[in-house]
Amino acid sequence: MKPSLNRLFVLVLGLSLSSPLVIAQGQVNADADIKEGLSYIQARKFKEAVKAFDRAVEKDPQNAFAHYGLALSLANSKEYREAIRPLLRSLQLNPHRHWGNVTEPMVLSLLAEVEHNANIKAKAYEIAYDYDRFKDLTTVRVDAGQALLGLELIVGYSSSGYLPTKPDHFFFVFDSYSRDWRFLEERNRELNLLVDGQALQLSVMERIKDKINTSTLGVSVNERLFVTVPYEAFVRIAHARLIEMQLASSEFRLSDKQTQVLKDLLTSF
Repeated sequence: MKPSLNRLFVLVLGLSLSSPLVIAQGQVNADADIKEGLSYIQARKFKEAVKAFDRAVEKDPQNAFAHYGLALSLANSKEYREAIRPLLRSLQLNPHRHWGNVTEPMVLSLLAEVEHNANIKAKAYEIAYDYDRFKDLTTVRVDAGQALLGLELIVGYSSSGYLPTKPDHFFFVFDSYSRDWRFLEERNRELNLLVDGQALQLSVMERIKDKINTSTLGVSVNERLFVTVPYEAFVRIAHARLIEMQLASSEFRLSDKQTQVLKDLLTSF
């Protein structure tokens, strides 16, 4: 299974890719760089897309879409902090005909996500232990970081007693931070995995709570999914070289950092 553009990028770029760009007189060269950048995004060549949109911004600093494309390319390259400035510049240029079908809510949503991702990237992860004396249960968990823009992966396990021993079960938790993210439809709660290319089926994910986030951009209700993973299945996942996941209509692969989190969690008891 080859990774494809995740649904967020399709939502954000779909209209722009299917309709002609608005070209200002004398800006044909910038438009060519923008089209090249969009083709690189479609091909998931994000480093090349950054270079193309950099050229477009240099040629036409007033082109709001070029700044937006640069930010989107940087975000896909996991350069979240660097993506903030061109997003703010794109907003500063609004209203601007170069935005085309890109809307202000799209840009604001991406800005909120890259700011959140930048804060997570700046932190070294720590394995957290929590003991519930009423249930005599220890929960061990770690934030594994972003699987896609707006989707955060948390992994962990529960163990009977005060000191962690062999887990009763492992778990995956997905938190949504995007106001545009819609993956909790009843029919779309199944998490599919390919572990080194071999299918591994898990149970249907459970919606365990809504999270209400407030910010200067407004209030959004974000959602959380939880699924238990049998011990033997988690061992197989943690030892894999390549882990690919499919949630609803989105597909993604775990990064090297995220796979290392799984290995570290497996050896933490």
